[in-house]
Amino acid sequence: MQSESREYKIPPEAPPEVAIIIVNYNGKDLLEKYLPSITELDYPEFQIIIVDNNSDDDSVEFLEREFSDVRIVECETNGGLSKGNNVGVEVADDTEYIWFLNPDVRVPKNSLSHLIKYMESNPEVGISVPRI
Repeated sequence: MQSESREYKIPPEAPPEVAIIIVNYNGKDLLEKYLPSITELDYPEFQIIIVDNNSDDDSVEFLEREFSDVRIVECETNGGLSKGNNVGVEVADDTEYIWFLNPDVRVPKNSLSHLIKYMESNPEVGISVPRI
């Protein structure tokens, strides 16, 4: 069986907005190393939300200083990954898609564009998990 080549399309006039949610706990070193790849994505409409689970490693101060465009939500306690993701979803502005990432992930520049093109071209798909 030969694989088909598919062309995925995003309407150029209104690309859907994506909220990228990262839950952090004492991951300043990871954020410093991997967050730049996320801020440099080639997709035009995304917001980054970092939910900090009460870190004590200066993660929040680092983010405020180095990544002013990132939205930071500070939790008073460490509620774990699931609760942190739920907090991120609650504060996400009207977005059509949510992309959950861990702080130790480096993403290719075109990864979000490719993912959204696939989702927009396949309306029967409700969830997608890319291999990064």
